Amino acid sequence: MLHKGFVDKLGPDLSVRFAALLGQTVLQAGDLATKQAAVGDSMFLVISGSCELITLTADREDVTGVPAVRGDAVGVASMLVPSYRYEATTRAGAGGATLGLLRASQFSSLIAQAQHDTEAAQLVQAVRAAACLPVLALPPALRCPQHLMLLSHITSYLQAFQPLPAELCQHLAGTMTHVHFPPGHSETVILLSCICTAAFCVALVHRQSAMPID
Repeated sequence: MLHKGFVDKLGPDLSVRFAALLGQTVLQAGDLATKQAAVGDSMFLVISGSCELITLTADREDVTGVPAVRGDAVGVASMLVPSYRYEATTRAGAGGATLGLLRASQFSSLIAQAQHDTEAAQLVQAVRAAACLPVLALPPALRCPQHLMLLSHITSYLQAFQPLPAELCQHLAGTMTHVHFPPGHSETVILLSCICTAAFCVALVHRQSAMPID
């Protein structure tokens, strides 16, 4: 899945910290960074040049291509969620491309740092939030099982969701949405007030239905 303007969504301060984590790989024209349906553990950020995301349709006859340019990212979900398959093939454009590379193991190290480093904690949250945006922008009916797996994985880190059964969290992941606050306010990708209220209400119903009747 393509994440347009991924770096911009992190904000200027966190972008500097994020850039310091990246390795670098140089692709010649036509080289592949990701292959559709392959399991990966890395995300890629376009530093220079351009790439094209190619997605084969279900009948495997039509091919659609989406450009990825400087600041765009691919493979973020594969870095965050074990066994998540790349949703498209990423191919370097005619002039080649230089990509930043971040592996799941590096992100895990950042998570460990986040326990005693406020900026690292903010970056972890920002990367997870940015990863959700393209999925949350899709109508719930168009989200595939992998999308639900991504949302369920990320919401599992939210305190309000941790007491809930896994199947309930997955159900909520399939219905949540996002909003943008006006300028001067922080952007959020999950409508937390509604989601947490819904989680509480459903959990309460779930608990009451399990209680024995006198």
